Amino acid sequence: MNPLYSPTRRILRGVPPIIGLLFFFGTAILIWMGISAQIQSDLLSLQNRILERGKRVALHLDRTFFELSVLDNPGCNPLFLQGMRRLLYVYDQIGDIEYVPDPSTDRTVATCSAVAGVFETPHVYPEPLEANTKRSRMMWRDVKLPFERYLNGFAIREGQFIILINEAGMLHGFEQEVYEIYAPQEDGSGFSGHLAGIIGLYRDVVVNKSNPLIANLYANACLPSGLGFFCIATKESWRTLHRKYGFLLTLGIMSSLLIGTLAFALSHRNLKERLSQTGRIRNAVRKGGDPYYCVYQPIVRLSDGRIVGCEVLARYEDEFEKIYPDTFIPIIERQNLTWEFTTIIMRQAFDALKPAIEADPNFKISINFYPRDLEKRFLQRLSDSEQLRYAAANVYTLNCEVLETGIGDIDSIEDAINYLHGQGFQVSIDDFGTGYSNLSQLREINAEFLKIDKSFIQGLDQHEASIRSSLVPHIVEIAGIIGVGVIAEGIETPEQVAILQKIGVEYGQGYFFSHPIERDAFLQKLFAQPHYIAAA
Repeated sequence: MNPLYSPTRRILRGVPPIIGLLFFFGTAILIWMGISAQIQSDLLSLQNRILERGKRVALHLDRTFFELSVLDNPGCNPLFLQGMRRLLYVYDQIGDIEYVPDPSTDRTVATCSAVAGVFETPHVYPEPLEANTKRSRMMWRDVKLPFERYLNGFAIREGQFIILINEAGMLHGFEQEVYEIYAPQEDGSGFSGHLAGIIGLYRDVVVNKSNPLIANLYANACLPSGLGFFCIATKESWRTLHRKYGFLLTLGIMSSLLIGTLAFALSHRNLKERLSQTGRIRNAVRKGGDPYYCVYQPIVRLSDGRIVGCEVLARYEDEFEKIYPDTFIPIIERQNLTWEFTTIIMRQAFDALKPAIEADPNFKISINFYPRDLEKRFLQRLSDSEQLRYAAANVYTLNCEVLETGIGDIDSIEDAINYLHGQGFQVSIDDFGTGYSNLSQLREINAEFLKIDKSFIQGLDQHEASIRSSLVPHIVEIAGIIGVGVIAEGIETPEQVAILQKIGVEYGQGYFFSHPIERDAFLQKLFAQPHYIAAA
């Protein structure tokens, strides 16, 4: 599958824009919540000022009704009107006082007022609001104030007197353009009737109070139940919002856009890196191995063709593609994850090859070890390895293959080689002939096997041997001198097998015997050998 067009990658490409949008909206919401909290604070501050004024009006109402009730000579006579006018100017926010001569009827009919005097035509009030405040007071809204053509107020009746409250006076200095003044229910809570402002705003407060994004644009408060004859619901208008907080809103949008863009860029870069071969290979090692898996190439005894072991080789395949060792091994080396990678391979191989080991305790498991991991500074890591301790405890015939090209200074890996030998493991020099080892170094390593690189084997069966293949007999001779066995890699023809047998090579591996195959196929091939008997 082409990784550029894999469904998974196409889906993942949509992740950075989503992250960017989430950060944009998340930041915008946080900034908005901060601004709306300030809006709520301002609304409550304004409401408190209005309610303080309303509280004062409520006290004035109580005092005025009381003083009206004790006036002498009730009626619309001049002395009585003079008494009402005196009270009118004592208390502010009171627009007028009207007199109802017959409070016993169902209708409210006023015949005179402190301002207008005796009415030519009695002032007949409609049905009052359903709200009844304390002392069975009745209320009306949108009552025209005397001599004030454009001003309305509230009318509140107790007994024979009606007091008109100047709505505009109560809200003087209140900059809020969107409000509703309403009468509370008998118990001082809830909505009983609209008095002034925008009808239905209280309902909006109730509906939107559970919405965290806009709840702070609304506020609601009432006078204390003992005094209250009204409540006020307010909303911050968008015009006022823009005027007061336009700069902060603009700054918030720009900040959110910047943060969202940065989040998109960072997540895009991170995702691109994670989806790259390097990122996927590195993360697979760090997460414990998946999608790495092992294949097994048989190691054969050339004298009779029997499988005596296998070399464990790593492969990689994820949802995007297969990546071959010549690509992922250099990346693992550059990322300094070689030991973690080797640990993964050992764990998978030991688990997969248990049936082979149980059938033949001498079955050889060849695993590549990176020379860097055998340096003295990492010796403790070897001794702490759970996989190596497990192999030693179960007496596995583990063959640790070390590339000749990576040996370099023998002193740097000597302690690790001795440790591996001390655990009962074997050591092989892999790809022998491609490096610069001399006879003295080979003696010091004290390896059990030399693995002749396949580039030396490929020309063995040619009419005219290549320079490399002509060196094979000399390599076998060197191995005999230092007392190590030889394994030939890359065997592809029966002629090569015959030549290698003739010159004394004991073991071999290559496509002639088998390609690297997965665990089940390998075990099937192993146990299908004629007269397969576990070694004694």
